[in-house]
Amino acid sequence: MRKNTGNIRKGKKSRALVALVSLCVLVALACVGYRIAQNFHHVMKYPDLYRTEILQNAEVYDVEPAWIAAVIYVESRYQPEAVSHAGATGLMQLMPDTAEWLAPKMGIAYTEGCLKTPGDNIQYGVYYLSYLQGRFTSMRTVLAAYNAGPNRVGRWLEEQGKTAQDELNNIPIAETRSYVTQVEEAYAIYQKRFQ
Repeated sequence: MRKNTGNIRKGKKSRALVALVSLCVLVALACVGYRIAQNFHHVMKYPDLYRTEILQNAEVYDVEPAWIAAVIYVESRYQPEAVSHAGATGLMQLMPDTAEWLAPKMGIAYTEGCLKTPGDNIQYGVYYLSYLQGRFTSMRTVLAAYNAGPNRVGRWLEEQGKTAQDELNNIPIAETRSYVTQVEEAYAIYQKRFQ
């Protein structure tokens, strides 16, 4: 008895085709799953919290929202109760004496404990960023001043033969150099979210 080789070949081809299509579907699902997991990790690593407060203060004080979000991320990882070893407090890690100094300029009264309230902390921090933007024109220099203090950054600029209109390229303190780099990296992430 002769076997029908044409039907056998067709059967093998269709099984191979089904296997190939199944493999393609599995690869596509794995890619989609990986992308979803990657996006989830990204959102978990770079939270999107306090958006309303960020946007409101960004508009009032003319500071780009992505910079605010990036500063909060680097300063406190979005932990409103964060307190540094030096006493910097809240989401944007402000020193109480800095907030006390800012309050009259903002036309508000400073109250003890207000820096642990997210809305108040963001308002103070964004106002301070705005103040620094008025003093220095480069965002890199503004960030260095936010971390190391504007007077210190002013001295660094003078030592480098620059003015407040110039960008501070050589940041002498490693902690401040690292801080500026981290904020710039976080800014690249948050900039996409605030478009």
